[in-house]
Amino acid sequence: MARNVERTRRVGDCSRLLKLSVNQNKLSGGIPEEIGNLTSLNVLKLQKNNLSGAIPRTLGGCKKLFELRLSENSLTGSIPPELGTLTELQVILDLSKNSLTGEIPVSLSNLVKLERLNLSSNELKGQVPEPLGRLTSLHALNLSNNHLEGEIPTTFSRFPPNSFMYNDNLCGPPLTSCRESTRQEKKQLSNTAAAGIVVAIVFSATVICLYLIYLMLRIWCKWKQASISSDDNGVGEKAGKEEKWGDDHHRVIRSDEYWDLNKMTLLPCERSGKKDVSSMTTTCIFHHSMSRENSMRSLV
Repeated sequence: MARNVERTRRVGDCSRLLKLSVNQNKLSGGIPEEIGNLTSLNVLKLQKNNLSGAIPRTLGGCKKLFELRLSENSLTGSIPPELGTLTELQVILDLSKNSLTGEIPVSLSNLVKLERLNLSSNELKGQVPEPLGRLTSLHALNLSNNHLEGEIPTTFSRFPPNSFMYNDNLCGPPLTSCRESTRQEKKQLSNTAAAGIVVAIVFSATVICLYLIYLMLRIWCKWKQASISSDDNGVGEKAGKEEKWGDDHHRVIRSDEYWDLNKMTLLPCERSGKKDVSSMTTTCIFHHSMSRENSMRSLV
């Protein structure tokens, strides 16, 4: 490992090197700080490797670079402002498909000769700096797949919409206008609020319906209990009457009683002053016949 680090550092000893192209290999580790010693370097191609760590600020020492490709690695950290000092960059500055964070440095607006700028598929945030509009030599720009927001500089309206797609909230030509974007946001918020209100109404209605059903069940249960209790009382009274009737019916009728068909009960015969059995019997028979006659009349 120490030998590999030493070899990497010795790259900085090649101060007259014009081109370093080691793309599409399996290089890993960080870009050495000593690379800034390659003051004669014109082309640096390190794309499609497994490089990690931050982009060294010492790259700003390679003043003669006109092509810089660091894409499709695992580079992290922010874009060093020192890259804005590479005023000879012309062919391309490609930092795409990494994990770079932070904002786009305003210093990149100094690269007035630059023809292609690709910062896509990173974690960049903030606004697109207005001074970048000075890059009038650009004919290819890609800032898509980041977290950029705000209004796009008017000089970038000549680029296709896919140059700015899949950001958090970029607006302005060639995308939708910022006013329309604001309206869409408000509409989306209003739709969300409306959906929330509908959900709340449905939930409240469901709770109320369940509560009413609960009350109805309680009322029904109480009514059922009262009905059963009333039926039990009625059956008891009827049984008592039947028991009394049964007792009277099976009891032997004495000579001083007669059966009243209207009242369905035994009544004592009327007694005169004399204790004459024959008269008492006649009176009981009379009462019996009268009771029977009255009973027949009531039936008619």
